[in-house]
Amino acid sequence: MQLNESITPRPDPQETGGADANVWPVLGALRFLLASVVCCNHYFMVAPFEAQLPWPIYILRLMGGYAAVQGFFLISGYSIASSIKRDASSFGYRRFWRIYPLSLAGLCYALIPFAFYDTGTIHTLAFAFNEPTPSETLAAAAALPCIITNPVSTFGVTWTLTCEILYYMLAPLIAKCRTGIILFTCALSLGAFLVHDNFFLLQYPTDLYLVAPVCMIWWWLSGWLLYQYRTSATAGVLLMGICLTANALSPHTPEHLSELAMFISLLALVFGRQVNMATWIKKLCILLGDISYPLYLTHITTYILIYRFAGPWMMTHSILYLPAAVIVGAAFFVGIDKPVRSFIRGAKSVSGPQNAVAAVK
Repeated sequence: MQLNESITPRPDPQETGGADANVWPVLGALRFLLASVVCCNHYFMVAPFEAQLPWPIYILRLMGGYAAVQGFFLISGYSIASSIKRDASSFGYRRFWRIYPLSLAGLCYALIPFAFYDTGTIHTLAFAFNEPTPSETLAAAAALPCIITNPVSTFGVTWTLTCEILYYMLAPLIAKCRTGIILFTCALSLGAFLVHDNFFLLQYPTDLYLVAPVCMIWWWLSGWLLYQYRTSATAGVLLMGICLTANALSPHTPEHLSELAMFISLLALVFGRQVNMATWIKKLCILLGDISYPLYLTHITTYILIYRFAGPWMMTHSILYLPAAVIVGAAFFVGIDKPVRSFIRGAKSVSGPQNAVAAVK
């Protein structure tokens, strides 16, 4: 799925602090939960039918992958509002290095399964993944699937990343807007979201390339407003009610527990600042949040590779798909994301935010 930033990594320490510091570990745990929900919703690609799924996987699946994505956008809007308020000068620089290296690594990983299939199409239990065209691969490398062309089939989750990038580009402008303009934009987007009843087109729009960003920006802006009015319980509860009502009316979230996923997300965003944790629990929640972005990007590819080499055995051990995906996500965090963060922070400390890009190059 700052996820997410549709499940993108947590803010830098300098982007947080004070009375708001308590919320980030809470949101880290929430991002990991929502990433797990998305992972479980993709079990149908490689695992037995629902009646045979282990009950923890089945419950997470009932919370709904689309509801989880909506939660990611809420978290992203909240996090970006915090980030740009604390340091607008290097905002674009920070966002690029938080997202692009992992996105590019995830794309390379997503192309690996095609090396093990001669037909050019990967067939799993209930899904077919077509080999990407050069234009699809280049669009994914540019982090712009669903704008230029369809996403790489094994990397389809990146449709949310496209939305995120467009929202980041708008963030400096939104930061200067009055609340009334933001609310008006939310109303227009919410109307489009409720009217557009085919979510498949939101992911792979072959004709209306900007449908997904238009329909989903109201969730992101709602997160922005939750940050803006984070000290007002009345505003928080009002926004919770609007978001829960929209989710209930949405044709995109028919799952039985999708309201629960949204309620948990909104509860964390509105009241997370009031949660006090032991230090070790905070560290664990932050770590889980860090893993959530690479987990979100890589889990489908991990499922396909496991299915390719251990499919028959996994038919009776399907619960292991999720922990395997978590392990791979953690490996991507430790091997790619964490070193990039450390390097960029070092470049900042030496060169300062304005010269850090030159230092990195």
